[in-house]
Amino acid sequence: MDQTLYEQNNSSTMFPEADTNNSNLLLTNDSLNNAIIYPDFSAVNLSYSFQFWFALVLQIPSVICYLLILTYILTKKTERQALHNHSILILLFLSFFIVLFDFSWRIDSYRRQGNVWPQVPFLCEVWWLIEYGFYDTCTVILAWSSFQRHILIFHSNLVSTKRKRLFIHYLPLTFIFIYLIIYYICAIFFPPCENEYDFTSPVCGAFPCYFSVPHLILWIVFVHGVIPTFLIAIFNITLLIRVLWQRHLRHRDWKKCRKMTFQLLSVCTLYLMLNLPLMLITMVQYAGYPDFATEFQLYLVFFTNIIQYLLPFVCLISLPVSKLEIWTVFAHGVTATLLIAVFNIALLIRVLWQRHLHRHDWKKCRKMAFQLLSVCTLYLSLNLPLMLVGMVKLSGYPDFATQFQLYLVFFTNIIQYLLPFVCLISLPGIWVKITTLFTWNTRRVMPILTTGNVKNRQA
Repeated sequence: MDQTLYEQNNSSTMFPEADTNNSNLLLTNDSLNNAIIYPDFSAVNLSYSFQFWFALVLQIPSVICYLLILTYILTKKTERQALHNHSILILLFLSFFIVLFDFSWRIDSYRRQGNVWPQVPFLCEVWWLIEYGFYDTCTVILAWSSFQRHILIFHSNLVSTKRKRLFIHYLPLTFIFIYLIIYYICAIFFPPCENEYDFTSPVCGAFPCYFSVPHLILWIVFVHGVIPTFLIAIFNITLLIRVLWQRHLRHRDWKKCRKMTFQLLSVCTLYLMLNLPLMLITMVQYAGYPDFATEFQLYLVFFTNIIQYLLPFVCLISLPVSKLEIWTVFAHGVTATLLIAVFNIALLIRVLWQRHLHRHDWKKCRKMAFQLLSVCTLYLSLNLPLMLVGMVKLSGYPDFATQFQLYLVFFTNIIQYLLPFVCLISLPGIWVKITTLFTWNTRRVMPILTTGNVKNRQA
């Protein structure tokens, strides 16, 4: 079947996703005046193998960074009670769930060549809730946060009392969160139509049946997607202009404003970098040009995954801690160490699996695999615990395992001492050569010793 009547929902998500294995076309409902045909986002020409490793390499350091920044904010009273951090916390929690569940299930699906396991409808519905509901909640909360930042910086008297904070800060944030979650629970779990599940493609086909209900999908596309995205851009541009103008005009405390401004602008810049072009393309397509920038749109949708992977790092650099320390620990330590561990575990699993399938090729693979695994095992035996201790310290526990860390740092010198021996034993035929060398020496030395003993006895 060349075409399927589908509703387009790419612009409804904060970070729209690509379902990577369906070759059908997505077509809006016939009740719409313009029958806009959208290419299926699964048509992006990227193999499952590439998508698997692309997601896995980004997933591990991202999850670690999410845990680090959430622990830091929740354990620091001043950060936890700061009003400007509340919307960021909700954004981080929702994005963490997306990375932890949605992206992890995708990785597993890529590993299975697009198949979903376990093949139960409830999993698909929960997956859709995270895929679309959590994304849209992030979009609207970020738009509200962009507006609220104007209040916190320029009209702080509006949140000066508990009563004012309740009506200006807590109630709107709570209403947005509850409204969107309930909306998507009703739309996905209790739809006005019957859901169909495709267990042979990621996200169970990524097609809840409410996509085919015109008033629902149009509300989602524009109210939950396009409008919040443009509001984010407008509010942040005006915020930057107002901050710079107030700094020039009144010479007010720039340091306090700078922290709140930089935090929001960095998050919104990351979001708008890929999603604003996507929203513009969507509007042009709805305006009657369904083929506009279709190929470019495919890759935009796929690479928007990067936004959620990078979100915790962007939030981390806006915290009042040493940027050099953060960069050193993560870029030069944690990320590299974790990638070494992941790649070597994956290599070992793949080599053992290939040995099971192709036993005759094992000897060639064994040499290369054993060489790398032996070196990396030596390195990870001491550096992995050291990196974990360093992460906990950055999370707000500077005294954690300090004494143990000192001994770990001292004994990491052993790695350089043992490295040549580990490389030596991994060389091909080294054991035969060592055995031959010792055997040759024994044959040369033993006759001399025997002759000497005989002469001594005769004397």
